[in-house]
Amino acid sequence: MDSSARSVDRFSRIREALRCCELTRRARTFERMAAGSAYNDQGLVFSDELGDLVSPDWFTRATKRFATEAGVPALTPHAAARHTWATLALSSGVHPKMVQERPGHSSIALTMDRYSHFIDGMDREAAELVAALYRCCKSFAGSIHSTQRTC
Repeated sequence: MDSSARSVDRFSRIREALRCCELTRRARTFERMAAGSAYNDQGLVFSDELGDLVSPDWFTRATKRFATEAGVPALTPHAAARHTWATLALSSGVHPKMVQERPGHSSIALTMDRYSHFIDGMDREAAELVAALYRCCKSFAGSIHSTQRTC
């Protein structure tokens, strides 16, 4: 399998939630009625008025238009999804190797260089963990001759 190709099957709950969205359901009902027998129901989350897969360019243009109207920076849906997932995963404690693999980065270094600055408190947390380890080791070393260990 090409390393740049990834399946969204792991996100079936998200896909199902989008598919069940009331607005999407209503839009599909009107599209089916308008298209009649020409409607090609493929069970897609995002489809055109005939039920076929929408062009990624159309989706990108629509996203940029909505961002402009909202006065926020425009990201492609692909970039927004990748960056959001990686940032949230790292800040939630997901192991960097897993975060590297999902968006298809070639190395953990690339992933950490790109996203670690988004994680508030990363330096503080690392310092606290190392300090706790140091205290534990120091305490352990001091208790080698005693029967009670503190670590």
